[in-house]
Amino acid sequence: MLSVATVSPAMGGNYYTKAEENYYTRDQTAQDYWRGSLCEEAGLTSGQQVQAEQFQLMLNNSGSEKCAAYDLTFSAPKSVSIMSETGNSAQHADMLAAHQAAVKATLEQIERREIGARITSGGITEHVHTGKMVCACFEHNISREVDPQLHTHCVIMNRTEYQGKDYAVDGQPLYHIQKVYGTEYRARLATELQERGYAVEITDAEKGFFELSGFKPETIQHFSKRRQQIERALQETGESGAKAAQEVTIETRRAKEHLNIEELRTAWKQEREALQDLPEKMPEVKAPSAATRLMAYGEARKAMELREFAWTKEEMVNTVLSYGVTTGMTRAEAENLIDYDRQLLSAHLKGKDLGKVYLTTQANIDREQKIFASIERGKGRGLGIQHSKATHTLQEVCRENGFKLHPQQQSMVFHVAESKDRILGVEGLAGVGKSFSLNVCREVLERNGFEVRGMSASGQAAQELAADAHLEGMTTDGAARCGTIHRILNEAEKQAGNAIKGEDYSQKTSWNFDGLQKSAKPTVWFMDEASLTDNNTLSYVVEMVERRGDKLVMVGDPSQLQPVGTGAAFTEAIREGRLSSIKLDNIQRQKDERLLASVKEAVLGKVNNSLDLIAKDTREIKTGKARLKAIVKDYLKLSPEEQRKTVVLSAKNADRTALNRQIREGLVKNGQLDKGKVFQVEADKGKPTVAREFAAGDKIVFLQNDLKLGVMNGTKGVIKGIEGERFTVDCGEGKLVQFDLGQYRWIEHGYCLTTFKSQGMTVKRALINMSSKDMLLNSRNAYYVDLSRAKLESKLYIDSREKLEPQISKFAQKLTSKDFTFDKETGRFQKAAGKGLPALEGMGSRAVFSPAKSLQMAGELAGLVPVVGKPLQMAMSLSGKAVSLAGIGAKKLERGISDLSKAAKMAHHGLQETIRQVQQDKQSEKVASKQKGAELEI
Repeated sequence: MLSVATVSPAMGGNYYTKAEENYYTRDQTAQDYWRGSLCEEAGLTSGQQVQAEQFQLMLNNSGSEKCAAYDLTFSAPKSVSIMSETGNSAQHADMLAAHQAAVKATLEQIERREIGARITSGGITEHVHTGKMVCACFEHNISREVDPQLHTHCVIMNRTEYQGKDYAVDGQPLYHIQKVYGTEYRARLATELQERGYAVEITDAEKGFFELSGFKPETIQHFSKRRQQIERALQETGESGAKAAQEVTIETRRAKEHLNIEELRTAWKQEREALQDLPEKMPEVKAPSAATRLMAYGEARKAMELREFAWTKEEMVNTVLSYGVTTGMTRAEAENLIDYDRQLLSAHLKGKDLGKVYLTTQANIDREQKIFASIERGKGRGLGIQHSKATHTLQEVCRENGFKLHPQQQSMVFHVAESKDRILGVEGLAGVGKSFSLNVCREVLERNGFEVRGMSASGQAAQELAADAHLEGMTTDGAARCGTIHRILNEAEKQAGNAIKGEDYSQKTSWNFDGLQKSAKPTVWFMDEASLTDNNTLSYVVEMVERRGDKLVMVGDPSQLQPVGTGAAFTEAIREGRLSSIKLDNIQRQKDERLLASVKEAVLGKVNNSLDLIAKDTREIKTGKARLKAIVKDYLKLSPEEQRKTVVLSAKNADRTALNRQIREGLVKNGQLDKGKVFQVEADKGKPTVAREFAAGDKIVFLQNDLKLGVMNGTKGVIKGIEGERFTVDCGEGKLVQFDLGQYRWIEHGYCLTTFKSQGMTVKRALINMSSKDMLLNSRNAYYVDLSRAKLESKLYIDSREKLEPQISKFAQKLTSKDFTFDKETGRFQKAAGKGLPALEGMGSRAVFSPAKSLQMAGELAGLVPVVGKPLQMAMSLSGKAVSLAGIGAKKLERGISDLSKAAKMAHHGLQETIRQVQQDKQSEKVASKQKGAELEI
């Protein structure tokens, strides 16, 4: 991890060098040293030990009173710190040496590439690269909460030199690049550790986090008290971001106890023994190679494809570094791989960033076009009911059930029942009665011989659709009548005979429908929350529907939250008229006229009018801590019955956690709830379990789909009883769910929810926390979702309307092909300047499901790079041979594996040669470019 903070002369002198405040129990092997190419000009020597007087003098003569230096703090993963302080002397030395080497290399890279100054010339001020700095490095090994924490403060003086003159360092780039260089530091550290014989494993590929293999999550959590203290303090204040974290870190800093380091190490080792986490043998190390880096690159590119339609090179570099953090990937290699990837396409973004280059892939373009092409092909080719018959059936259904539909709802029923298009849309605002209308549609369709099924993007939405449209239960062939989109696609792949045994269905991003048969009965699918469905998933939905000969009704609200993944084809199809659709805007949910008018103005984008209409229900509270306190107080003032009908909403997870905890503490204090018992639960995928108190009467939310339990991600309920670790939860409408925490731990308190979790729900009252500091989370979409959840009352708690209003006036939308300019000659995206990286399709998955599949993928890997010399040609030949043998039978499998092993070794040598050739080519291009420039000047 890398953090960046400013340092004043007073703070620096005390914090870094004062003995009694000096971080505080120092390891005798630790070194404080100077670094940087500007050291000599400052009368110092790079590598020389830092003296307190020198350091203070440099601070006093650098920058200003507010900013004399920048503190770049490199922190090792917690397992590395624990191993350093609880392992043997060799392990301690290895951890320290690996950390020091990674810090040194990364710091040198920062000096070379990022250090510069803002210089004004001719009335124009711009960043000028200088590549010169003076930096004092301070190595510490303990946190203020007396946990092992190996980290180095690299204090870069606010002083650089350009053409013989001194300038202040331009600090903005240092904040801008901290994520990239934090990842690069971890990548170097992982390589150093592996070279010393320590196995590592990724804990979060998206962020590039890793730990030493073999450490239990509980051990990591136990020795992370300082991190937990800072996170809790941030939650209490309701603030977020690097600046807030820096302030909280300083505010919560306490004087360090003067303890003997050997006594601490003995105590820490005893704690590890108590946690039963002192393995006698360390896991076997798998040394990284060029092949594993190519695999990581393929995974990173796949992740980018599924996340956004297009991205910048800088964003991709960071993603490649994150996925390759344990493979020895460097920033230079990541940039080379991107530059030489022939699969990447480039385009320029329209509008304010006109001319800015973005990258995408043909796969992303093809997905979008696949959806639109399917819509076009399906026009006039679906099954519909004659108008007279649909009218008669609707009248019959309404008479028998006592239904009353307003004109827009009637038009929707006719649209769905009569349309001859295979794919059609329903655009409905929040609270217009879409679910009720879909139930009427189901009745009309079923009475005319159709089978009706449903799906939705989230588990909770699918569950609600099944209940509201009466789509519970199973079909005659054992498939769910209604489920998540992933479940429906998984079942279709299984019906086609293409399911892979042992595959993790929850993580699938692609499906094979070859051989999928036509539906035996005319079938109509209701797809709810279509605006939340990304292009990749939607492309497979339309393929499934088309192969089965079914009809798809996509229902959504383009004004609400957009998909998490790539693109927004449903929204674009509606906006551009590609999809035959009907709009419902007669809002029924809000029963308070003023709130209803405010919601309508929000939909129209007139946020100023919307805020004016609910001004009486808006409280402007500057500090996060006071704002959260006010929300908790207002919630606790409600009667227990009114509390059950109220939801607290917040965009940020940290605020949600803090509000849940504070509300619960208030309920316990008021005697409405027992303190309960502490349980370990899974609140965040991929992270250690967290401690939560639960008791009968607690509101909770389920966080993971479980078909056996009958709960989905987002299902809400109230705990009726707890016996040992067995919970009984009332999920409403008479549904009781019982589970044991030993089998299902995915629960969290449910008094406060995030905006995303709340989409689709209806309550009587909503208390909404919004802060202008959460700029990236604020949008017109999120404001509209928050405001429209309540029937009678929505209260806003904000920090500043002046700052917040511009943020929630902007409509957030996903990038699509229409947002980019194309190559004038071809009318398409331009090929990026790739010159030799091979296709990596299909290489993104880590899962191997059978020996034959393993050989096939490994064979593809051996053939990834351009053919360079005889060794690689032989490798490719042998790998192909191995794949062929694997397909023949088990008797020849051993021989295939042997051939493949040889192929892998040969491929490795070929890859190394290719990478060297790539680097030489780039260097030659630079030289040629300089020569050409010189010729032009002559």
